[in-house]
Amino acid sequence: MYTATGWASATQYPGQTSGNYSVTISDGNTVTVGNYTNGNNSALSLTVSYNIGDLIVLGQLTLNINMELNNTDDLLIDAGTVLWNQNNVYLKLKQNAEVKIINTGTGSCGNSTGLNGYGFIGGSCSNQTSLEIGNITYTNCAGSGNAVAGTFCDVVEAGGTLNATPIASATNICLPLNSVTLTAPSNSNVTDTKTYTWSVVSAPVGFTGFSNNGLSSITVNNLIAGTYVFKLKISITKSGKTFSAEDTVTINVYQAIVSGTINSLNVCSKYNTSNTITLSGHNGAITKWQSSTTSDFSTAVTDIANTTNQLILPNNLNTDRYYRAVLSNGSCNGYSAIATVKTNTTVYTGTWSNGAPDSSKRAVFSNNYLIDLDLNACAVEVNNNAVVTIPANKTLTVDAEIEVLSGNINVENDASLVQIRKNVTNLGNITVNRNANLKRLDYNYWGTPVAGQELKAFSPNTLSSRFYVYNESNDGFVAVNPVGNNFIPGKGYGIRAPNNFPSTPTVFNGVFIGLPNNGDIVVPLTNTFNGFNLIGNPYPSNISYEEFYSVNSSVINNIAYFWTNINPNPAMQYNNYPEEGTYNNYAILNASGGVPATGPAGSSVIPTEYFRVGQGFIIQAKTSGSVIFNNQMRNGVASAKFFNRNSKVSKESTDRFWLQLTTPLQVANKILIAYKKGATNQLDPNYDATHLVEGIDSFYSLLNQEKLAIQGRAYPLLENDVIPLGASFYAAGVYTISLEEKEGIFTNKQMIYLRDKITGTETNLQESHYSFSVNARGEINNRFEIVFKPNAVLSNHEVNVQGIKIYKVENGYRIIANQDVITAIELWDMSGKLIKSITPNTTDYNFETQSLQKGVYLMKVKSKKKELQQKIIH
Repeated sequence: MYTATGWASATQYPGQTSGNYSVTISDGNTVTVGNYTNGNNSALSLTVSYNIGDLIVLGQLTLNINMELNNTDDLLIDAGTVLWNQNNVYLKLKQNAEVKIINTGTGSCGNSTGLNGYGFIGGSCSNQTSLEIGNITYTNCAGSGNAVAGTFCDVVEAGGTLNATPIASATNICLPLNSVTLTAPSNSNVTDTKTYTWSVVSAPVGFTGFSNNGLSSITVNNLIAGTYVFKLKISITKSGKTFSAEDTVTINVYQAIVSGTINSLNVCSKYNTSNTITLSGHNGAITKWQSSTTSDFSTAVTDIANTTNQLILPNNLNTDRYYRAVLSNGSCNGYSAIATVKTNTTVYTGTWSNGAPDSSKRAVFSNNYLIDLDLNACAVEVNNNAVVTIPANKTLTVDAEIEVLSGNINVENDASLVQIRKNVTNLGNITVNRNANLKRLDYNYWGTPVAGQELKAFSPNTLSSRFYVYNESNDGFVAVNPVGNNFIPGKGYGIRAPNNFPSTPTVFNGVFIGLPNNGDIVVPLTNTFNGFNLIGNPYPSNISYEEFYSVNSSVINNIAYFWTNINPNPAMQYNNYPEEGTYNNYAILNASGGVPATGPAGSSVIPTEYFRVGQGFIIQAKTSGSVIFNNQMRNGVASAKFFNRNSKVSKESTDRFWLQLTTPLQVANKILIAYKKGATNQLDPNYDATHLVEGIDSFYSLLNQEKLAIQGRAYPLLENDVIPLGASFYAAGVYTISLEEKEGIFTNKQMIYLRDKITGTETNLQESHYSFSVNARGEINNRFEIVFKPNAVLSNHEVNVQGIKIYKVENGYRIIANQDVITAIELWDMSGKLIKSITPNTTDYNFETQSLQKGVYLMKVKSKKKELQQKIIH
């Protein structure tokens, strides 16, 4: 390199990078150092001070002069040769450098020929041809003098310089084994005394107790889980000069395999949807799973590619099997606990092969079977043309799939077929029966419990023009072609009675045939007008309206309407009732409770939470969207109601009562007043309900001018609460308001008073009903109200108020005023007309009523100190 002062030796070759690097003499190539050939070149040297950390000889390095590699740590001769080509030549490495000689093959070694031509070769082999490491002569060609390791051949056969790589009894250890023995290589070609120093380079936190013993072998105890690096340093001293070699070994200690716990299963569902075994509490990674037909996995072992702790069982399991996970932690291997999977089946051929079905058994019906008690099964299969019959008020509950391979499941009227899991596949058709009492021209609202049922086939004798769906946009009905069109699950249909039915109520046997509906069923709704949509129970089981509303409360109001087909009684028919008017045929259910449709007294049908199979009903959407039916809504409650003409007693108990207005033609109109948590005294569509159709005879409570069939009031009842009542009247005559049903506080001491503001009377409806006369057809909204704290105590029986007593006697009433004088007695009819007035001025008086027409009257009795009003019926 030329500088401003002249030529100078270069410190790097062009392109050299800083730091240590490797230099390789490739196979087939020779690097020759020096060309001096007088045979004695001890005075000539090439000193290499560059950072050649590693010198790798795959070909040949020929030394004609001395060569010093002052920064080289490792010399690797891999099927290569270092040739000392002249006498008195040495190769010098840095102190404690390491030489490795590999891939020399086997055979005899000669100091001047090497081993198969590989390794160290001395040209004319003398003691002066040597390998120097630091300040010691490690080896020379002839081996005499002060060489530490003998001749070139000794070093070649030993594989290089002193080997300090520890030999471990095991490099991967599984606890509870917690010790390892480390041994130094023999280095037998080095005969001088060796000094051994053991140390720990790194170890897991918590490891203690290691101590160097200075021997060629050491046992390390009390190992804990983790990675260790141990170092061995071997030193030899020759002629006062020390050579050392050191190396490390890595030991991995792993936690022992822990088998953990795993759940066993009774597999009874053919499709095993969501049948999963889960391993927990284990130690070690899962490399795969295995199954076997033997519990000890001695035969028929099948590997399953899955490395998670959960295994979903395959479909169509029909034999008992065993499952385990293969665990690995480093080099530690083992198995998990074993899961036993039993295929639990019972077959009916006249008797049960494995006991009666329950929720853990697959029930296979190979013979006819009548379910006489509610039955549970994990899954159901019907074959061999067997017929399984579920009679009225009985329930078959199936956890998973239903497969009718041949034969039938016959769900009779008022029976239920319940499925629990939704993600299963049903196979084959079933038959579902639903009866309805209809007369010619009657309609009923229907929903299908199966898929694949054609509309026309369901009611073949109904005129094809009399199948309808509801049109929310105008609250009317639109005809649908029943031929070739099937029921849509979840959608409601209005279907008229068969055209060949008589004009008197007749049982219509509705039969649905198809694949049983199951799982989530989504039904679209619209809200472009009033939001009323006709939908239907989509399952072959009863459903809970409370569950249905809970799932869909963001989309619908808490109200349902049911078309009932209430038939007129003879009195109504004789008077051509309702003449040119209408009467309300909808029963109503909301959060406060239910009220029946208008109809003959004694035929009341109050809807409650549970809806029967095939039931269609109207709901009110808050917004356009969808409602969802799901399996959580399904149940087999025997007391559920199908709306036609059956009776039902409410399940729920709360503070509420039902009032009934009975007309002269014995038409009953019921309303509900309920004190319900969540309700307010303001209009609320979830707790208050108007009639969907207001009939010509109608009875209602009033709230902000709204006429309500159901009124929910703030809970609890306050004694000063007042509820106005109103009614429309079809004809003149005597009408009666009565308390029909009551719950909660109204079954005990809480009184319910009807106040007539025209007559000024208050009647305790807990004790008697109240009759009054109406002179003409019309509507009255300001006469009656319900109160709970009376101004006077009323009764149809003996009355003793503030000293005045009234007794019923043969020809009228006897009135006694103890220690007082009766000053006036007035008799009024229910229209407010004064019929009779007298002034007895006595303490005891007989008031004759023989000349009066039959009816309801109000008697007012006054004394000097007191006053009493009493309703009498003559």
